[in-house]
Amino acid sequence: MTSPTTIRTKVISLIEPAVIAAGYELVDVRFVSEQGGWVLRVYVAHPPADPSVLAIDAGVGRPIDIGDCERLSRELSTVLDVSDPITQAYSLEVSSPGIDRPLRTAGHFARYQGAEIKLTLDRALPLESGGERRNFRGFVSGVEGTGDATMIVLDVDGQAFRLRLADVDTAKVAPDWDDVMRGGPGLRRRGGPAATGATAKAGGKAKAPGARPGKGSTPARRVRPLPRLPVDSTHPERGDRTASNSHGSMARPAVDRSI
Repeated sequence: MTSPTTIRTKVISLIEPAVIAAGYELVDVRFVSEQGGWVLRVYVAHPPADPSVLAIDAGVGRPIDIGDCERLSRELSTVLDVSDPITQAYSLEVSSPGIDRPLRTAGHFARYQGAEIKLTLDRALPLESGGERRNFRGFVSGVEGTGDATMIVLDVDGQAFRLRLADVDTAKVAPDWDDVMRGGPGLRRRGGPAATGATAKAGGKAKAPGARPGKGSTPARRVRPLPRLPVDSTHPERGDRTASNSHGSMARPAVDRSI
């Protein structure tokens, strides 16, 4: 089986042009194993009105809604059907990034300068003082270099860490939930209260049935998508909105039409 990291990289290069062409920004992609099987999570957002304005000053911007997720879920499902980059059965889930949005690219980190984030490296970093460290929580101070040499400068309790972007496993905004509950964007500012930019709006989650045949011992069948995509669950505390398609042999309440 191909590693989840390799699949993630392959899927990003495959779907990002389609996401951009549809008028959205690809925030992140994750391929994870859960109790119900494999899930391909695609996080999307509306691009910033002015990329030069820091998120901590402009707020999180216009939220993704259920319609956005449903539309992209259908489009990306078609792209994945044609290219077929994943051999096993999986569910495709298209979602807004939520308040604690992932940071993936140098541009993402640059836009969130001054905001507090949580970051995990794919391997522990040896420290000059001895020992090693993999998990960090601090404020983005800057982005240095380009390409494989891109470094994220993180202020952790007054100490500057220069972390190679290529070594970052996950990075997410660390929200101020008290500010979120007050209707604010929830971006914690270094040396001060939460940011006071545009207000973030909470969303929910929705799922859309449909299927891709899995490869292996299970007979390949395709379940054609139903005309409407039903709401599955809501997570207002994260501000997520999601639409998904099931790809494989997972049980769904849809009508089977074998191909």
